[in-house]
Amino acid sequence: MLASEIYTWLCNDKLASREILMEFVSSVNNSKFPDVIQLTFEYLKRLSTHESELLYEESEKIGHLFDSINIMTTLGLHHDDNIIKESDELIINTLKSKRFTNPPKQINTEKPWWSRISDKLLKEHIPNKNL
Repeated sequence: MLASEIYTWLCNDKLASREILMEFVSSVNNSKFPDVIQLTFEYLKRLSTHESELLYEESEKIGHLFDSINIMTTLGLHHDDNIIKESDELIINTLKSKRFTNPPKQINTEKPWWSRISDKLLKEHIPNKNL
């Protein structure tokens, strides 16, 4: 939640001092769970690859977890190099399986990572025409 608030302040030029961001990153890196992005990814993976039909709450959770991974990487928290690519693939595969057809209304799909997913999905569905 705090990461999301800091991200929002940063995007709206309302972050009074970058010191807040640096303190946040430092506190996470020195916490009991410095690998919070990897833990979030593992939870996203479990939810999105489960075989059964998704409940609304599970769809909502998948959207929030994807947001969290992207927000935390944007803020500079430590993460594996492939985490964005892998989380994108999870979301795309979940969307393709039609188990996650519409992100819940609480998810702001105008964030850059949702645009990135839309672009990737469009590229897959538009044939490459050589003129």
